[in-house]
Amino acid sequence: MPESLQEPRAAAGARKGAGLMPPQDAAYDANRQDLGAILRPFGEKSRLMTQQTDRRNEHGPGLVVEETRTEVARPPLYQVILLNDDFTPMDFVVVVLETFFNLDRERATQVMLHVHTRGKGVCGVFTREVAETKVTQVNEFSRTHQHPLLCTMEKA
Repeated sequence: MPESLQEPRAAAGARKGAGLMPPQDAAYDANRQDLGAILRPFGEKSRLMTQQTDRRNEHGPGLVVEETRTEVARPPLYQVILLNDDFTPMDFVVVVLETFFNLDRERATQVMLHVHTRGKGVCGVFTREVAETKVTQVNEFSRTHQHPLLCTMEKA
């Protein structure tokens, strides 16, 4: 533990012996009383920040200060949806799900089969910006590899 947190008075005595304390004379005492805490020597009546008094209630008699807590609404979520087509290989759809949606092989295969049997399937639920980015990435990746796989998004 640092010296300043262990024993403030013992630390002040050590600094005084090392020549770090200002000299104690009548003029110094008069100035110290006038200036209060500004020129207080090291270690004398020092407090840690957690030990200081709470000043929130010092607004005068009869005044009540109410702290307000701002409530932030959660952003709306969007579902990213893969649409089935008859030309995109199933293995490619699994690779897309693993790459862009961080699904493991088993979960990606389940989603791919759901898309294949029902016509569309949800790949994930994200905020609008993230959903737009994923839709764009999947559609560009599909076009780059010459597959007609289509990805869309809708509000959850």
